[in-house]
Amino acid sequence: SLWFGDPKLPTTEGGINPAEKTMDKTGVPYSNLNKTQIENWYQFKNLPDDYVGFYQKDGGAINLPETLKTFYSQASIAGVQMLENTPVLDIKKENGKYTIQTGEHEFTTEKILVSTGAYVNDITKYFDKQIKLDIWDMVSAYFEKTNPNIDYPTWFAFQQPNDENSNLYYGFPELDWKYKNYIRVAPDYPFAIYDSPSERKKPTSEDFKETEEWVKNHMTDLDSNAKFKSTCMLGLPKNKNKLLYLDFITDDKNVVVQTGGWVAKFAPTFGKICSQLLINGRTDYNISHFKIESEDLK
Repeated sequence: SLWFGDPKLPTTEGGINPAEKTMDKTGVPYSNLNKTQIENWYQFKNLPDDYVGFYQKDGGAINLPETLKTFYSQASIAGVQMLENTPVLDIKKENGKYTIQTGEHEFTTEKILVSTGAYVNDITKYFDKQIKLDIWDMVSAYFEKTNPNIDYPTWFAFQQPNDENSNLYYGFPELDWKYKNYIRVAPDYPFAIYDSPSERKKPTSEDFKETEEWVKNHMTDLDSNAKFKSTCMLGLPKNKNKLLYLDFITDDKNVVVQTGGWVAKFAPTFGKICSQLLINGRTDYNISHFKIESEDLK
């Protein structure tokens, strides 16, 4: 994993100096790099002279298809039944239990976990709660290698914002489970921010232009025309002191909500925490900094 750019810049992804301090404290080995080394060893070009960074050999990418297969298979073995395209139309509490109404089914339960990401308020409205979120709509694309013998590490560029955006970019090496001879490069900023997913719109070619320009100006042996374009949504707390939410949302402590933040990489741990909360009413983990407080609600 290669991080480079302005070492003092704080971002939603952390920063170079804090990461180095954490690695020093925990004994994680890494190599410091200057601008020339970053360009000569990792195929970047035209970087500002004051850029520095580090390389940590254990960085990598999650094989998402295999991860999802594992999650699904383990859930199936545990007896979990999953229903697709089943919108929740109503939730009511009667005689100490919750009744969930969908278009074709009715479920009765004592416990509910709401983990619907950016769509969280479509469910929490049935508990008379609405969480303040900024819904980021983000683009991503793949770029073809013009030299099949080169590759890039997992990397992140920490740069000062410009007039249009935060100017942050990241990328991955070529992966054997994705597009052959292509690597992914994406901006770490939204092309649009909404209060609700219902406001979502499709990106235009202009929303990929700045990433294409970054690839053209700073990366070698790549065709700078974006291919295999996609978008995704991310919910972030409007409260800038919060990274995400994980808390009970009802007084009976039978409904847990997890939403917001960059949590996909921690799915097993967050699943364990949610299970502990619902089964035991408490968790072994300190989640006090993820609490949903009155100022976090609309």
